[in-house]
Amino acid sequence: MALTTPSSTILNEGVILNWERPTEDIQLSQYMIQRSANGKAFNTISRTLDTTYVDNSNSPFRQTLKYRILYQDNCGNSSVPSPITAPIILQVKSINGNAVVFEWNKYETWINGIRTYFIERLDDSGAIMEEFSVLSGRTKEITFATDDDQPKNLRVRAESLDKTPLISYSNIRTVVINPLVNFPTAFTPDGDGLNDDFKPVGTKVFNFKMYILSRWGNVVFYTEDMNIGWDGRIKGKNALEGTYIYRVNYEDATGRTFDKSGSIVLIRDINN
Repeated sequence: MALTTPSSTILNEGVILNWERPTEDIQLSQYMIQRSANGKAFNTISRTLDTTYVDNSNSPFRQTLKYRILYQDNCGNSSVPSPITAPIILQVKSINGNAVVFEWNKYETWINGIRTYFIERLDDSGAIMEEFSVLSGRTKEITFATDDDQPKNLRVRAESLDKTPLISYSNIRTVVINPLVNFPTAFTPDGDGLNDDFKPVGTKVFNFKMYILSRWGNVVFYTEDMNIGWDGRIKGKNALEGTYIYRVNYEDATGRTFDKSGSIVLIRDINN
């Protein structure tokens, strides 16, 4: 006789499995915990007499996991495997600016099914800061505030359809969003008040340094003020129309450093 459906949840980067003893009177010798990763065959990873097991071998959770439990009696007879339980593994699908798309696998298996998923944002102590409901499916896009420069700790919470909902948690995924800095590709220093200088635009940027170089590698402009751009002059004279190179160094609010480089086209009206 198989065991009833085990449960699984993730806590402190370990998968916690729980199950109930078989109902009939059996002289148990051991339980066998079996695991499958990324659809591969099940293998026995541990044997125990307890009805709880913690699998700490999966961090940082880059694969889909499934577990099942068997038992043996004192005569060496093995039961059929229990139903499968699959803990929720949270992944980051994409990051576009301050918008992050999260995805996760279906939790398996509650007898009465899943009511809903939530995404929780946790502070460094593990307390819930924000909660995002998931209306359908197993993906969620969250757009964070542009001035939110702190690392973001997210996990999924699943709730069952039972009268008193059962709960299962995913792993915690920490997301750090790089400062959003935009670099124009061209500028026209013609004095019309529009696009007259070259300067990147961004938020939460610190210790900024920008070099403009000629095609021969000579520095023609330097600034440490993000609000002061290159006006297209070299030593007070109009620079020639053409392509120049920029190199920019800066830090974010956490002290991470960034180095960016690219090309900028200086376009001149024939009269300027």
